[in-house]
Amino acid sequence: MSKFEIFKFIHVAAVIIWVGGGVLGALFAQRAKKADPAHTLGIVTDMELVSRRVFAPASGVALLFGILMVLDADAIDFEQTWISMGIGGIVISMVLGMTYLGPNAKKLIPELATGDPAAGRRLNAIARVARLDLVVMFVVLWAMIAKPGL
Repeated sequence: MSKFEIFKFIHVAAVIIWVGGGVLGALFAQRAKKADPAHTLGIVTDMELVSRRVFAPASGVALLFGILMVLDADAIDFEQTWISMGIGGIVISMVLGMTYLGPNAKKLIPELATGDPAAGRRLNAIARVARLDLVVMFVVLWAMIAKPGL
């Protein structure tokens, strides 16, 4: 196996985990909105933990190994549209996760635990942003497959 193939394997595996996490997060956010309060608290607590420990690091690994692939391959460069879209999309998703989804999930947990009425509004907002994040992820997937500008 070449260095490029190893980088590609790690990159694709990380993307699968990252995008799978996005799908799971969006679905669980919808499920949490309809569940009883105790179940909602469990869903949100578990998603916050798994997002922080698995899905967020996977996005960083996907970005890192995508960059390593570009640096290793003569036929790929950072000026290509599909590479720019991929890097931009991963960065947007990471920023959404670090600045909005993660912090708001942390605030939501104690609100749910105490029955704070603000929890419902926060959960609805998180669900909307999670869907937006999922759209970003699928645009990145499309760019990686269609390779616009190549």
